[in-house]
Amino acid sequence: MRVDLYQIAIQFIAAKIPFWPRTHAEDLAPRGYYPFGITYPIRFHTTLQQQKMQSFTIAAAALSAIASIPAVSAHGFVQQVTTGGQTYAGASPNWFYTPNNLPDQAGWMAYNQDNGFVEPEAYGSVNISCHEGAKPGNQYIPVKAGDTMDLQWNTWPSSHKGPITAYMARCNGDCTQLQDASSLDWFKIEETGLIDPSSNTWAADKLIEDDFTWTHTIPSNLAAGNFVLRHEIIALHSAGQENGAQNYPMCFNVKVSGSGNAWPCNDGADCRHGDKLYTKKEAGIEFNIYSNPTSYPIPGPKIFSSIASSAKRFARSFIA
Repeated sequence: MRVDLYQIAIQFIAAKIPFWPRTHAEDLAPRGYYPFGITYPIRFHTTLQQQKMQSFTIAAAALSAIASIPAVSAHGFVQQVTTGGQTYAGASPNWFYTPNNLPDQAGWMAYNQDNGFVEPEAYGSVNISCHEGAKPGNQYIPVKAGDTMDLQWNTWPSSHKGPITAYMARCNGDCTQLQDASSLDWFKIEETGLIDPSSNTWAADKLIEDDFTWTHTIPSNLAAGNFVLRHEIIALHSAGQENGAQNYPMCFNVKVSGSGNAWPCNDGADCRHGDKLYTKKEAGIEFNIYSNPTSYPIPGPKIFSSIASSAKRFARSFIA
């Protein structure tokens, strides 16, 4: 039986790289946008000799990608959320493989099948809000103002040290009907960075220690309504160099109930569109974690003052 490496490679890349079929064949993908950091410049309508060369190139790329799977799969995603004694589906990227049977979930569905990240060069795009090309889930997680939400990742690599932050944004309507996150104004509700400088312990280390779980608290004075919760880990293991930070945002539709009356964006909070959350040169984005730091400036807007007193999970965040 003849094995056609060209067809195998095409099928593999199409399955593993959701952007590839929709991208111009001659475009080069920037690092962080495609699985494995590999780019695939492909040209059709070429000579037979060129096609043979392309077959070899694509097959080699596929084999290289396959060899890289263990390292890439070490990154993770939020697999479930628990609040009020109930557990809800998280934001698994596996929705992509069943497009005709999308899951019922509050987690936003993104093109992060590689468990990849959003790089600083993409901070000016909508992708930084809820990940690559994210669309809202069709459900809500019900939560009371003041309640906690436990977000459990499927895994997280110990080398990927960094802060964990949480934002919320009011939907001004039905979150499930949003086209993307571009219209949302985010306000920060929590942040934790460097927990213990003496042991170089970061928020991400604590997440691993707690069975890959992180707990956020919904502000107790938040007015009832439909919101998107944005949970994010920023991995800093390569952040000592330009464009080296790695953002892993995950979003969830939440329906907040309660008697609170705070609308942070109307009450003086530093609310920002996603493309204004960070700049690629700010101190907490370009940061060397291997220089024995004693403090860390968590990037992004400040926590809204009326909720700041309860917004840090650890008292010793060592925020500069």
